Amino acid sequence: MSAGQQAAASSVVKKPSQQKDDVKAKSKGKKPDSLVRVQGLEDLDLHFAKCCNPVPGDPIVGYVTKGRGVTVHRADCRNVTSTDPATQGRLIDVEWNNIDENKQAGFNANFELFGYNRQKLLGDVINRLNALTKNITNVSASINEENIAHFYITVEVKNAAQLNDIMAKLRDIPDVYDTKRTDN
Repeated sequence: MSAGQQAAASSVVKKPSQQKDDVKAKSKGKKPDSLVRVQGLEDLDLHFAKCCNPVPGDPIVGYVTKGRGVTVHRADCRNVTSTDPATQGRLIDVEWNNIDENKQAGFNANFELFGYNRQKLLGDVINRLNALTKNITNVSASINEENIAHFYITVEVKNAAQLNDIMAKLRDIPDVYDTKRTDN
């Protein structure tokens, strides 16, 4: 961790023990402070970013907030890839702890799916998703003037490998030609 990162991190909110217990209870098993390690620092108030929904296995970075501790983002999140010096000065190194993935709660992950519109495409996508994941949180779709179907999908996954597998298997559906991770 650089001197600038240490200075930024030293001002991070530390979690009082009572507040820490309350946050854990509200996070439905997703405890950022046990899943993510901030280099050289302990007992910090950590949150997962809702803009990019990082999941275990994603490259991640911490953003030192003003008064809320550290928010963990995917390294490719548009909110932390800014060239703004103020943003860059607030980034700190974080990494996933070794996680027993079979015991972890699910993480919401967003992605987009593109395909040539046809009858039963939506049904085929939903059926494949049902076979691949336990929880589909959101599906919305639209068709453009060129008859291209564009789906926004949120599913619950345990890690990035499971999400990549889901997206690859969706690309096997006839007329689906692309899937990609997205931010909210």
